[in-house]
Amino acid sequence: MQLRSLSNPREIAQKGDILRIFLMACSVKSVKLSVIGLSCLQKLISHDAVASSALKEILATLRDHSEMPDESLQLKTLQTMLIVFQSHLRPESEEDMSQALGICLHLLESSRSSDSVRNTAAATFRQAVALVFDNVVLAESLPTGKASPARLGSSASSVANNVTRSFGQTLSLAFSYGELTMREDLTDVGKLGLRLLEDLTALAAGGSARWLHAQSLHRTFALDILEFVLSTYVPVFRALLSYQQVLRHQICSLLMTSLRTNVELEGEAGEPAFRRLVLRLVAHVIRLYSSSLVTESEVFLNMLVKVTRLDLPLWHQILVLEILRGFCVEARTLRSLFQTFDINPTNTNVVENIVKALALVVATIQASDSSEETLAAVAGMFSSKAKGIEWSMDTDASNAAVLVASEAHTITLALEGLLGVVFTIATLTDEALDAGELESPRCEVDRLVCSGQSALLCVAMVNSTWLTILDSLSLILMRSQGEAIILEILKGYQAFTQACGVLRAIEPLNSFLASLCKFTINNPNEGEKRSILLSPGSKKPETSMDQRDSIILTPKNVQALRTLFNVAHRLHNILGPSWVLVLETLAALDRTIHSPHASTQEVSASVSRLSRDTSGQYSDFHILSSLNSQLFESSALMNVAAVKSLLSALHQLSSQHISGNSQLSGQQIGSIAFSVERMTSILVNNLHRVESIWDQIAAHHLELANCPNPQLRNMALDSLDHSICSVVGSEKFQGISSAPHPLKEYQVRAQKLTLFIFCDFF
Repeated sequence: MQLRSLSNPREIAQKGDILRIFLMACSVKSVKLSVIGLSCLQKLISHDAVASSALKEILATLRDHSEMPDESLQLKTLQTMLIVFQSHLRPESEEDMSQALGICLHLLESSRSSDSVRNTAAATFRQAVALVFDNVVLAESLPTGKASPARLGSSASSVANNVTRSFGQTLSLAFSYGELTMREDLTDVGKLGLRLLEDLTALAAGGSARWLHAQSLHRTFALDILEFVLSTYVPVFRALLSYQQVLRHQICSLLMTSLRTNVELEGEAGEPAFRRLVLRLVAHVIRLYSSSLVTESEVFLNMLVKVTRLDLPLWHQILVLEILRGFCVEARTLRSLFQTFDINPTNTNVVENIVKALALVVATIQASDSSEETLAAVAGMFSSKAKGIEWSMDTDASNAAVLVASEAHTITLALEGLLGVVFTIATLTDEALDAGELESPRCEVDRLVCSGQSALLCVAMVNSTWLTILDSLSLILMRSQGEAIILEILKGYQAFTQACGVLRAIEPLNSFLASLCKFTINNPNEGEKRSILLSPGSKKPETSMDQRDSIILTPKNVQALRTLFNVAHRLHNILGPSWVLVLETLAALDRTIHSPHASTQEVSASVSRLSRDTSGQYSDFHILSSLNSQLFESSALMNVAAVKSLLSALHQLSSQHISGNSQLSGQQIGSIAFSVERMTSILVNNLHRVESIWDQIAAHHLELANCPNPQLRNMALDSLDHSICSVVGSEKFQGISSAPHPLKEYQVRAQKLTLFIFCDFF
């Protein structure tokens, strides 16, 4: 009756008799009365109807109840404790906080506690720790925004998408806080959080906590709490010197000891869950605090790289590779590491070492006895990832199938890490381009402008990693047949090649282009040709020749060709001499498209060309032919210098097949015809500026007209005739026909050249 009559919480708080009634009910050794008393106590605390001076008495009551064996009473005790932490009664002195947290730890570690009580105690303790550090942030006037680094799983649809997402997400981590001023003084609340951090570190190391009065605690649980604190309350460790010293001297020391693998680990320290937490903590230190903990981060990174080369259980290697992969797909993190370590001559080249370590893992596929099965499993993992299906580590490698899957898991993580580096460099290059530090490949004038920190950083990253990355990607692309993995690697080829072009990194650009071109056309090697010629079924020489010259384009070839077209379109203004690599492949494609013995893998070479064309089953060749033509038609969008470079490359491609005698092979004639036809296409699409390119085209026609081969002479004459007709019939020419001097110099030269060729030909 008295409780109902007092509607003001302050009145109830001032009436100590009301609170005492419920505390007396709790003190009776009756579970039913204690539960009722705690329920009423919770309502009073929730409505701020309890005076702050009653905290010690309430804590004593809760401590007594935590000793009672009844499960319902233990759960009610934990529930009441959480309400205390969330109310105005929250402990603020070291003694009260120690007692409150100690109640949770007691129920967590008690052998008499049920699983339900332990789980509730763990959740209550975690929330209490969060409330403590929330108060530290407020009391120390630190940024209040919490950040939790993205844990990018391997189930994401694309590594490129991972890098793109991480580029924005990592902005909310350490980089979003800017440079916080380090200070030594702490408030009382700050000191309270520091004591808690020190005890948590001691418990994670397997010791005892003096302040919390805890003799032991599961190390895995203590590490989990430490990971939560380090990843969530970054400003605390970046602005408060005392906290950073605990991180540097105690937490880092604990992690270095736990990372050692030169002794056989036993008990909890040898379990996958413990190792995973240690590695995640190490990752947080590197990702969030490497700028201030340079030496410690360098040691951690070198230890992680070393672990990949040791003969450890596959589950352990997978855990390490997950961490390294995470660094590679986080663009901001990888850039920060490269800036801190690789560029600094006094530090280790950690990013370069990570790339080499991942490449060594990928290279193990060559020495594996079950390489084909492993490659198929790797392709399956990429296929699952493309469909959004999540896959994870299985630590029970007890049979051959699981062993192959675990080996494939390591190779997949390493390959994704290398692709992460590729897409990170591409993303950072695009950022430098947007910032004006690089000239766009679409600019009218191609000039090398590479200024600014980001652009120079990208160039350094390319020079440091390209050769290792190319070896690994080409190896997997050569050995793999799965659609998803081929597409992902070709995306990497395209992204890295385009970045090299924008950065004007010529050697890696040409190397990636040359490697890509190797995967575009399948020509039978000499051994295959010989086996076909000597086969019993070969009755006629004509049939043998037809089979010998047959070419089958696989889906991998088709996708590689499409990738090459994408790169050429993106970089057409800056390819320069590199055009020759592209044109040699396009000439081979042109011969393949016009060959009666060529087909895609899905269409049998024995099917007639006419039936393939009319049935629509020959669509791949139609698409590739269209892309081939469009590339040269788009020369109208290129700057003049780029068009001249393209013409020079066509001239070079054609000239290398011209010989002093009249006998030329079909392949040589085909390459020359390709060059001549493409030159004509370029001229037709650039009539608005034909003055700039006419001399190059005419010179090559003159060279062909002087060849002893009549087929080349006819080709030159027909092409020149087409070119002159196109120029004379153009709108530009028609617009000046009424002028006093209607013929420009290049047109006069064109007519004279035509007359000369006619006279010489006949």
